[in-house]
Amino acid sequence: MVTPALLDAYLATHYEVKHAASAFTLHIGQSSAELLALLQKTGLTGAAFITAWNPHSKPHLQAENRRAQQRLLEDLQQAGCMVIPAAGVDPDSQWPGEESVLALGLAQADAVQLSRKYSQNAIVWADADAVPQLLFCY
Repeated sequence: MVTPALLDAYLATHYEVKHAASAFTLHIGQSSAELLALLQKTGLTGAAFITAWNPHSKPHLQAENRRAQQRLLEDLQQAGCMVIPAAGVDPDSQWPGEESVLALGLAQADAVQLSRKYSQNAIVWADADAVPQLLFCY
C-alpha cells in the first residue's frame, strides 16, 4: 500500500523526459505542451512514464535496478512502442533519481501490466490530452 508520505513523494516528483529535440518535465495533473506536441507529431494517443527501479519503492542495489531496467526496455522494444530516456527526480534530493522511460504508443493496460511485472506501485499515464496522471498498479 502507498502511504500518505509516499503519495506526496510521487506527486512532488519531477518526471524528466530527456527527449533529443528538447528535454521537458512532467508534473502530475499539469498539462504538458511538450508532451502534447510529441503525441501530435507521432500520431500516438498515450504515454506511460515507467521504471523498473526500486520495486515497491524500496531501495535496491544499482546493479539490480539496471538489470531490471534493461529487461523493461526489452519488453518495451518487443511491444513496438517509442521509448524516450527519462528519470524520476526528487526535487528535495531525499530519494535518488530513478532511470525511467517515457513509452509512447503503449496501451494503458499494457503499461499497468508491465508495472506489475516489475513490482512498481504506480506509473504516470497521459492520454492524448497530455495531462499526466498517477495510476496505482497494485
